[in-house]
Amino acid sequence: MEGADAPDPVAYEGTLRPTPIVDGDRTFVEWFVDFEGQPNEAAQWTALLLDLILQWRDSLRRTLAGRR
Repeated sequence: MEGADAPDPVAYEGTLRPTPIVDGDRTFVEWFVDFEGQPNEAAQWTALLLDLILQWRDSLRRTLAGRR
């Protein structure tokens, strides 16, 4: 992120845990993200990471759909 409203850099760690769903050809995906940053910037980082997780999920879905 660039610009005057960009929050300070943070350290983050993400975990992706796919679990097969027994009924059907599907998978339940859990995505966890922990981050450390300035407390006054937590809402900005939470919003950004939630948006990114949705983008990553959609990218994963498109990639896996192409393998069928």
